[in-house]
Amino acid sequence: MNSDERSILYEIGNAQFLNVSQLLSTACLYGSFLLATSISIYYLSSSNKPQVWTICILIGFMAFTLYLTSSIEVNLKLIFHSCMNSTGQGLIAQAELADKSVKIWNEVHGLPLTIMLVLSDSIVTWRACIMWKAENRVRGALIVLMTGNFVIQVVDIVWDSLDLANSLSLSLDILSLGISLVTNALTTFFIGLKAWSGWFH
Repeated sequence: MNSDERSILYEIGNAQFLNVSQLLSTACLYGSFLLATSISIYYLSSSNKPQVWTICILIGFMAFTLYLTSSIEVNLKLIFHSCMNSTGQGLIAQAELADKSVKIWNEVHGLPLTIMLVLSDSIVTWRACIMWKAENRVRGALIVLMTGNFVIQVVDIVWDSLDLANSLSLSLDILSLGISLVTNALTTFFIGLKAWSGWFH
């Protein structure tokens, strides 16, 4: 085993350790998420709350389930192809085969995260618009920002699915996270501002 293969073996082992640790943490949190989802659906079904909330919860639950499922599949395939299924062509070829085997799952892996991100931003924006229903400028700005957020998230997912690893792809990833953060922060600010002003008036 030469120095390059030792380096690759170290990287594979390190990546697998981190991936499995993250997967175990996510799987443990899934139980809490399942319990919270069950309680929420039971509460909403026994009350007169709009059905849209139940739909949002179910979409979030299915997205998180898809994320966990894809995470399990990615880790199992990586472990199998990089550590168990020897190609006889060296570690470099084996590592490349492992990466190719999870290509489609890596694309699926990012989709549920984007769904949950857009869903949470939409709910917060909707709440802010309800609280500022008398201020058309505020509502308009929030709607425009959320629309831009949605468009950028969709473009980012489509661009990633094209497997074009370049500077634009990295810029879209940063932009998608940035605009989501700005949307969430701004809508939360307006919600807090309305609550604060209502407290003193």
